[in-house]
Amino acid sequence: MLDTCSFSRPSLRAQRAWLLSRAYDKCEVNVADDSLIMQAVKYYKRTHNQTMYLRSLYCLGRVQLNAGDTYNAMMSFEQTADLARKRNDWFWLGLSSRNLADIYNNAYCIGKAVQSQEEAVNAFSQSGDSLYLVYAQVGLARAYHDYGETAARDSLLSSMFKLPLKDSLLVGEIHETQARAFYFRRYPLYEEAYQHYMLCPREILDVSDWCNLLVILSGMGKAQDHYTLSLLNQISRIASNSDDWFINTPETIKPRCPPLKRS
Repeated sequence: MLDTCSFSRPSLRAQRAWLLSRAYDKCEVNVADDSLIMQAVKYYKRTHNQTMYLRSLYCLGRVQLNAGDTYNAMMSFEQTADLARKRNDWFWLGLSSRNLADIYNNAYCIGKAVQSQEEAVNAFSQSGDSLYLVYAQVGLARAYHDYGETAARDSLLSSMFKLPLKDSLLVGEIHETQARAFYFRRYPLYEEAYQHYMLCPREILDVSDWCNLLVILSGMGKAQDHYTLSLLNQISRIASNSDDWFINTPETIKPRCPPLKRS
């Protein structure tokens, strides 16, 4: 619909660029470059519209990240975080910090990933966005686990289990995170995670959710059964249209290293 409209003013063109870029990100449509969202970034910076400039910077980071330009995405998220701190804009600080944490985690900078996840948790606590807060806490618990902060991880997971959550997928991720944490003690939470994943409509599961389900099944000792092999083939078909995943054989299943859910 936006493409059929005529945008004669720079302000309208900037708004269109921001809306389209956000829509592409939400629908996981990867674009080749950042030329579209840069229209909005430059306009809002020139007109000193700090609110929209901050949002455009975040969107720029998402576009760059989806295009595989990790370095510039990190720079954009850091600029977004700096501006959000100055403006006490907790929601956008939380979003940018979560993305920075994922980048640091993928680069094996676990200490920085923990710091960014902690900032995301604090930001969403300040903003009052309860669902975003729990997802950030799950990410922080995984970062604590990877960093060896077992006491902090267990305390955080314990507090999350007391929350009255109705999102089955989110509850499944919490159970899966604790199951991974207690893997060597044979903690029976993979079955709990599996049951919650099974409550979710299949159409809302993305590639990372299917991968987590595969890890859960592996943790339940079903890495080689017929259902798991069928699931692996299904994930491979989904992933064939994405640059984010490369999965080949059941031997790649590693119960203690499930993929992180994307922001």
